[in-house]
Amino acid sequence: MEQKKNPDKGQPRLALLAKMLAVQKILAYIQKKGRNQKQDYAFVRERDVVSLVRDALHKHKLIAHTSFFKHEYEHLPSAGKQGAHIERVWCTLTIIDTETGEEISWQTPGSGTDYGAGDKAVYKAITGASKYAFTKGFLIETGEENDPEYDAQTKQAADGYDYAEIGKGLLHFSENTKNYLRKQLLDIEDVKQRTVAYHAQLRIIKDLNYHEEKIVKKVQDESNK
Repeated sequence: MEQKKNPDKGQPRLALLAKMLAVQKILAYIQKKGRNQKQDYAFVRERDVVSLVRDALHKHKLIAHTSFFKHEYEHLPSAGKQGAHIERVWCTLTIIDTETGEEISWQTPGSGTDYGAGDKAVYKAITGASKYAFTKGFLIETGEENDPEYDAQTKQAADGYDYAEIGKGLLHFSENTKNYLRKQLLDIEDVKQRTVAYHAQLRIIKDLNYHEEKIVKKVQDESNK
């Protein structure tokens, strides 16, 4: 396979998996700037998520597309005078590499409750589903602090990887291998553990010199420990 160059920066094109790693490195943390005054809790605003993720994706020539399905509705007549209206939806978030056409998708649920007319419930569900598709899919940590405290050693390790070099090697991997590596990471719910797993995969890929079968076996062995 011929390795083409990026006409803008003269760098080799990154495979989607390597680009995702680079994007996740940018999307380390987002502050909870929203505030529910009635119930007194902080939350991540959708516009903050969209702005942060969009800029990071575009930097690596990726775009995002959302679609919604499996709409469910429930009415609870005992909640208040007019009852509570509950809407549930699922969001499919698809990330597309505009340079190669490669894509990856994942799904997250969302629910919204509205009292009275109930017309806002479905929009709340859509907002919640799409917001968490981005934050969970890209492993974005959230909190109320202005600046998170990062582990210096972890950051130093992440900075040591040449994403362009890794991307060149991953371009030759089969779809089955790339999907397997993605699934191994997406199956880990804890954000910090996922970060550790990402760095472990990168180390294995480099140490085994992009030997596909050996990499898959090594990742399997590590996950079974």
